[in-house]
Amino acid sequence: MRKLRVALISGMISVIFLLCTTSVFAIDYVLGARAGFFFWRPFYKDMPSGTGLDDIRTGHGGLYGPILAVNFTEQITLSVSGLFGQQTTQWHTWDGYNVSNEGTQYQYSRTSYVEANRYDVDSALSYALIRGLHIFIGYKFQYMGMDWYSTERIYLITDNRTEIRNDKFEFKVPFNGFALGIGYSANLSNLYYFTISLSGIYARGQFKVYQISTEYNDTGFVPSTPTEPNPRDESQNIKIHEYGINIEPSVGIRTPGPLVTLGIRYQLLRNQFYNLDSSGGDGPDDRWMNDHLYGIFVSVMYVL
Repeated sequence: MRKLRVALISGMISVIFLLCTTSVFAIDYVLGARAGFFFWRPFYKDMPSGTGLDDIRTGHGGLYGPILAVNFTEQITLSVSGLFGQQTTQWHTWDGYNVSNEGTQYQYSRTSYVEANRYDVDSALSYALIRGLHIFIGYKFQYMGMDWYSTERIYLITDNRTEIRNDKFEFKVPFNGFALGIGYSANLSNLYYFTISLSGIYARGQFKVYQISTEYNDTGFVPSTPTEPNPRDESQNIKIHEYGINIEPSVGIRTPGPLVTLGIRYQLLRNQFYNLDSSGGDGPDDRWMNDHLYGIFVSVMYVL
């Protein structure tokens, strides 16, 4: 994860450096950074109940990243920005008392913890229609790497024994897509200004899952058998696409040094698996699932 973050930041800096050193039309450059605290309601919550993720709680965590831009003319601007960081959540599932198809009485509980590493890179080529109003088109890269740690405890009342299974699921979900949008800015006074942008997003990617399960009972580690290995490894790779919107209003202040803004970001993405081999059961299907990201951020930018 750290190597990916370094590669993305290095790539963004290299692109802007190349533009700065080769373009003779640039009026000025903008260099800055953004950091904030965000909440994430993952689309995993809308997956079928048999997957065990329908009880996942909204995660939270800090996100940060660079802001780089080149103003070629008063009308044309190229910008690249990123948001990187980790968000976490945990929850407890308690199903209480139940009876299996074989007539075994049992009590079941699960404790889950999730670490999600987010890497969002947005680029935009914008054109000012009139003063304060511009349209833009851009490329979007998004990568979500999520680790789900799950501990299941099953107390078999009939047999008076306990079974425990530790699961680790690794989700790797890269997306590539584009965005179309519109932005508006206006001066509130000589010192303060207001900006807002609204964009539509479409992207396609891969939903990659790797699972390792380890089982224990009252006597310790459960020995493997030819039909039931322990630990058990499984993997799956599914095509996924998404569309949605992103809106960012902010208020800024002009200081003798940098421009400082305080803003809000809300992103809604609707995700769907497609080209599935089968549907139903306890696996994914082709339903639409909603993913929400929202939070507050502060950005500091220098005009060079």
